[in-house]
Amino acid sequence: LGDVQIFEMPSIISYVNMAKIAELPFNDLKYPMHSPASVSGFAHLNETDENIFNLIRRKDYLVHFPYESFTSSVETFVRTAAEDPKVRAIKMTLYRTDAKGTLINALIRAAENKKQVACIVELKARFDEESNIRWAQKLEEAGIHVTYGFMKYKTHAK
Repeated sequence: LGDVQIFEMPSIISYVNMAKIAELPFNDLKYPMHSPASVSGFAHLNETDENIFNLIRRKDYLVHFPYESFTSSVETFVRTAAEDPKVRAIKMTLYRTDAKGTLINALIRAAENKKQVACIVELKARFDEESNIRWAQKLEEAGIHVTYGFMKYKTHAK
């Protein structure tokens, strides 16, 4: 490297500052935006009366995030569970959720439908701590049992 390619920094570079580099208008140097694919077999769920539970009874599915859609798999699963009269409880770990709270709203709907809902909410999700606290409070207000991650450990889950 030549001297013009070397930059000395007074401290460690933070990820927040690195994000500013990605915001520079050099679109020809950026990867195209990624759009997750619908999980094979789940794509037609919104267009038919087929139920996600019926699909997974017949066949196992492996979902790989972020390449396949969280919305068409996990969110659909939780939304369906919230409405299904045979489902009695939903228990899950929340690490991050979308800004619109689609998954949170499905869990609240499940609680409104008299299902037992319990969540572990990780408060140490980098850059999402404040958001996770807000979502946890909303869940608690809806009567959902919320447990928080451990102080010394990070609970990371999808």
